[in-house]
Amino acid sequence: MRKCLSFNQGWKFVRGWIPEAVLPDYPVSELERWENVTLPHSLRMEPCDNPLIETCQDIAMYRKHFPLPEEWKEKPVFLRFEAVMGVADVYLNGVLLHTALADSAPDEPGKPAHTNYGGYLPFVADLRNAAQFGGEDNVLVVVADNRDNPQV
Repeated sequence: MRKCLSFNQGWKFVRGWIPEAVLPDYPVSELERWENVTLPHSLRMEPCDNPLIETCQDIAMYRKHFPLPEEWKEKPVFLRFEAVMGVADVYLNGVLLHTALADSAPDEPGKPAHTNYGGYLPFVADLRNAAQFGGEDNVLVVVADNRDNPQV
């Protein structure tokens, strides 16, 4: 039986690229400086009627800690993203995950990881190769880069 759970609550957010923040042991004291956000979220909110404001083009990071029950260990566990603007890398416990378009069948675990290219397109991340089960916290990090990119 398939279970769908909301993952929109409990995220930390920071503008910029902090490479060490993709690792699970990134200091909690540093995370306290990050903003608490709920998804969906925008890098920067702007008034829609001001033509003088340029769009915010930057790298941002989202981070979430969560446990997975032991009984899910032998089951497929995927995270469906409805949209991430620009180029997205998804890390679980420091491992860059394999992603696939949400409308296609998920690939087998063990396929090489890759970046998801696309502005506001859905995709699925396969958690099976990097997840910890049985009460240990997992650390999920999404790096969103919405700077100009000719591939997007």
